Amino acid sequence: MAHIGENIKKFIEEKRIPPDELWKNGGISKATFYNYLKGRPVKAHFLKFLVQNYRLRAYWLLTGEGEMEWGSANDEVKFLCENILKNEEMKKTLYYFLKWQLKK
Repeated sequence: MAHIGENIKKFIEEKRIPPDELWKNGGISKATFYNYLKGRPVKAHFLKFLVQNYRLRAYWLLTGEGEMEWGSANDEVKFLCENILKNEEMKKTLYYFLKWQLKK
């Protein structure tokens, strides 16, 4: 399984997104962004930014599996239900992401 940073790199390369657009608009420093690309853990708020602003599938970001982008919110929910709940590690990630979201 690819780490999230590798998936972000793939997204940047395929969509030709300037890296500074991501770290500036995503609310993180340049150093943090490049640490993510090297494999450091990615904070939930930056993952949320990528999913919401670039229509990336959360499951794809986390695993590198499936389609990179999603069509509708319903497609994303269906995909997550079919795939993420089959994987214990992904269940934990989803749990902590939702817990973080509910604190806002």
